[in-house]
Amino acid sequence: MGGPLQGIRVVEIGTLIAAPFAARLMAEFGVDVVKIEAPQTGDPLRKWRKLHEGTSLWWYLQSRNKKSVCVNLKSPEGVEIVKRLAAEADVVIENLRPGALEKLGHVRERSGGALPGIAPSNTYPTEDDGYVVIAGNSDPIFRRLMQVIGRPDLADDPALVHNDGRVRHCATLDDAIAAWTPHHSTEDVLAALERADVPAGRIYSVADIVADPHYQARDMLLQAQLPGGASVKMPGIVPKLSDTPSEVRWPGPALGEHTGSVLGELGFASEEIERLRREGVVQ
Repeated sequence: MGGPLQGIRVVEIGTLIAAPFAARLMAEFGVDVVKIEAPQTGDPLRKWRKLHEGTSLWWYLQSRNKKSVCVNLKSPEGVEIVKRLAAEADVVIENLRPGALEKLGHVRERSGGALPGIAPSNTYPTEDDGYVVIAGNSDPIFRRLMQVIGRPDLADDPALVHNDGRVRHCATLDDAIAAWTPHHSTEDVLAALERADVPAGRIYSVADIVADPHYQARDMLLQAQLPGGASVKMPGIVPKLSDTPSEVRWPGPALGEHTGSVLGELGFASEEIERLRREGVVQ
């Protein structure tokens, strides 16, 4: 395993999107990610959206370069196994419901908060079935945007001079912008906003992405080999590091594919691992 983060081990106790995505980014740059999954079912993402021979294409992307270890967290022995893994790891990533990790015997602090609202800033449809994202959120930009869409009354409204006032009328502003964009093509919308110095951009469809030469030049579309030999395009890796580039070493693993090897690294004898399998502690 290469990459700038080689030598770091992460234990991932998560499902679906947020925590697994964070761990995937680390795995692409050399981190040894051990993903804990429930026996029999595994991460629900394995069955989401488009399937290839019963397994989600999203799973193959989200879990590439990870090791799958199946542990029954309802078993005391299973909990102890995860504790041993966590004790030897550099990082534990999880997105369990609040309090669930504490019940397993792990304690950590939580922090966070919501970002303040910003208005108007949203995605809007255009005449040619496209979409543009428009960020008219600073005070002068907001006024220029309202002039472009033919709403000088909103530009001059004292209640909308600053962001806090605009947030209170976010729905009204969104409706005003959404009443203008569908009457113009994507190119015309972007050209008008560029002339007014209003930040905006095209929202690409998947077809747009695949056809875009810049995406191809930046290796943002990679060919992946799936079990059975099928080939499929998947998103590339960001950021791009010239001296220590990332790589895809394997797609999302089979359920419990690495249970034996990871437990062996922890010091479990093969006979002990087989006993744990028979008793449903691991898979």
